[in-house]
Amino acid sequence: MKGFLKNLLLVVLSLCFILISLEGLLRLKDRSIESSNPLHCYNRGADFSQPQMKPGCKIPGININSLGFRSRELSRKEMQKLRRVAIVGESVAFGWGATSNQTTFACQLEDFLGPSKYAVLNAGVPSRSLTDTVKYYHGYVSRFDPEVIIVFCGWNDLHSCLAVKSFQNLFQASHLFRRVYGKLWLFYLCSTKEISQVNGEVVADFEKNLRRFAQEVSLTGKKMIVLTLPTYLNPRMGYKEYAREIAGNLGTHVNVATVIATYNRFNNIIRELKDIPNVYIADVAAEFDEIPLEEKKKLFIGEIVHLSDAGQLKIARFLYDHWPGKK
Repeated sequence: MKGFLKNLLLVVLSLCFILISLEGLLRLKDRSIESSNPLHCYNRGADFSQPQMKPGCKIPGININSLGFRSRELSRKEMQKLRRVAIVGESVAFGWGATSNQTTFACQLEDFLGPSKYAVLNAGVPSRSLTDTVKYYHGYVSRFDPEVIIVFCGWNDLHSCLAVKSFQNLFQASHLFRRVYGKLWLFYLCSTKEISQVNGEVVADFEKNLRRFAQEVSLTGKKMIVLTLPTYLNPRMGYKEYAREIAGNLGTHVNVATVIATYNRFNNIIRELKDIPNVYIADVAAEFDEIPLEEKKKLFIGEIVHLSDAGQLKIARFLYDHWPGKK
């Protein structure tokens, strides 16, 4: 009996050692990010009255100017002579996926508008929610007194409303649990078609905060352009596509049908802002929907959220063609 207990204890300890080792390896892997990842340029510890991206940060494909924007270098004095446009939002606003500053939709829009007349300030910050975006605009970006504010935001809030609350603590605590849960659960998810419940509080907060932000800007007499969220989501996506092209941004909590339904809900919230004076909807999602699927995929970087250089150019061209007051 003693020998059995001793062997059992040895097996248990061995399993614990293996699990702890796997957890440690996964944590190390998740911490090692590519040299071109914008996370390297986060201004860690900065509050919303300070630049959220580290001024002067330079990594492959990304230059942050002295004011904390992914834009050309301009002094405040030089900027005062130009008409100013501020782009706020999350990673899609920042231009995640563009191979250089010059190929972001922000820089290309500035080229279309004319850099001798306009300064386009790319104040996008990856991994931020709409709430963070609004705080950053009021705390820092508004100091530059832009006459047009472009808002490109929603994917991170969409991710939050899809997350399963009961598993959030485990997801945050264990990288191993996150991997195992994702791999096993995905097989089940991709076999179901029923639309499941999502966190309605997150959706309601997004709607309320976006409308309030738009109304606040409208009352100042400034113009706001809000972009819908383009994607190539489609109901025929299977397990491999979900794992490769969706899970990295939206997690593995719900099936494709639920992702699509929630995505449509967010875009409809954005479209409903059209009744607010001085607010313009740039419905790039509808524009992208007209493109055949395989062609549309070329506008992204291999997943459903972030745009390639070709996609960035299409966004810039759309904004310029529909610029408020442009004849």
